[in-house]
Amino acid sequence: MAVNRFAFSSGLNAFEANNEEFLSAISVDHSFYFGNVVSLSDSLQLTNQKVEDWIRTRIEVAKLQKKMKANASDYDNVAQAFFKERKVLLESLDWTIEGFDEVKERIQSVMDIADDLQESQAEHAEEVAEIRANEFYSDQQKVKLIRTFNEIRNQKKELYIEPTKMD
Repeated sequence: MAVNRFAFSSGLNAFEANNEEFLSAISVDHSFYFGNVVSLSDSLQLTNQKVEDWIRTRIEVAKLQKKMKANASDYDNVAQAFFKERKVLLESLDWTIEGFDEVKERIQSVMDIADDLQESQAEHAEEVAEIRANEFYSDQQKVKLIRTFNEIRNQKKELYIEPTKMD
């Protein structure tokens, strides 16, 4: 998301800053912004243990799938047989089908969010670098613009991220 760098120029000349404020304001803000965060219940909160359990179970499901695929001629309907066996396997490992699939979706969501975070941080760093390199802005204007960008990112963080969420 590109932000109009010139939208905040009015009133900048009135802003006064000393060198310490300038240096702190032009440092890149590493706050998080996620544009597609989905609010999920606490029961879907990812923990290291839940992810590890899901990965181990997913490996077992893949082994089952590979075994059944290799012996596909032994089944009238291998797909139907696989899903029946998968259900039995998941239940034996204390999973429900819905719970297993929900954790998969949550893991994918977190991976997507991580990608969005990297992209957002790169865009923000680029915008800050452009402001720093701009010869037409005074140091005070640069401070104000960078602070404004940081405030916008922090507001987005507050709007889109639940601060108490563990993952």
